[in-house]
Amino acid sequence: MFGKNSVGRLTAAVFGVLATAASAVHADQDVLNRLDVAERQGMLTQRMVKSACFAARGIGADLHLDYLAEAHDQFETSLLALREGSGMLQLLPETKPSLLMAQRRVMDAWPEMDRPIKAIIRDRTTSTETILELQPISLAIKAIAEDAAQRTAMAYSDDASGASFTQNMTVDIAARQRTLTQNMVKQACLMGISDDLSTLTADLAEAINLFDLSLNALQNGLPDAGVMAPPTDEIAKGLSLVKTEWTALKPAFQAAVEGDVPEAERLIVMDHAAEKMLEIMDEVVSLYSGI
Repeated sequence: MFGKNSVGRLTAAVFGVLATAASAVHADQDVLNRLDVAERQGMLTQRMVKSACFAARGIGADLHLDYLAEAHDQFETSLLALREGSGMLQLLPETKPSLLMAQRRVMDAWPEMDRPIKAIIRDRTTSTETILELQPISLAIKAIAEDAAQRTAMAYSDDASGASFTQNMTVDIAARQRTLTQNMVKQACLMGISDDLSTLTADLAEAINLFDLSLNALQNGLPDAGVMAPPTDEIAKGLSLVKTEWTALKPAFQAAVEGDVPEAERLIVMDHAAEKMLEIMDEVVSLYSGI
């Protein structure tokens, strides 16, 4: 799977070799891996801005600059892998024209974010002004990437790939929870440097609500939305762990929504908890992909 450790920039030649290896991937496994990687792109846009915000504010700057470079590499790797296939990520080359077009939209939007992110990585420093400029760009690319992921879930549902609509939608929702963990911490960090607190608090409140709704759907099932109840005890246990972490973390985000802007020490605690949730959700998504 597309793990947290950096996979680096892979050349087209390397991807050619990996695409050959990908031919051994079963079609149904490919679809679920494809959804995982496609949805991860949205998460990575938010992770990059979150990490850059921490660095700009001098909160664990070196660590978060490393996170930024790692997320940037993962995003760039995924752009080519989703189109041309990857043995490392267990992806077959994409063949559906509608999805190639959706992925092209992500690729076309990416340079506007890529350029300033590369500059931050190169210079190992950034400014709050740059972060505030990156915020709307990242949200636009996130929306395009999530649209491509949702189109992927629909396009591969109940076709010859062998993956069902319910399975695809469940993986899609589970994967989006990872994005929310990064988005919420990013919003909390931006509150310390932005004058537009009303927008940030509204967005954070919406993210909190979405996390609650999606976690409840994953734990209990939501057939009308195509979300299955946990199909294995291991997945149920993972979701229970997420619930435990979220119950402890949620009050800090709610306090931020109510006007208690978190300072550096509290942001560090919030980010640590969100990283733990991200790690658990990575495992849960991997488990869904393996059923």
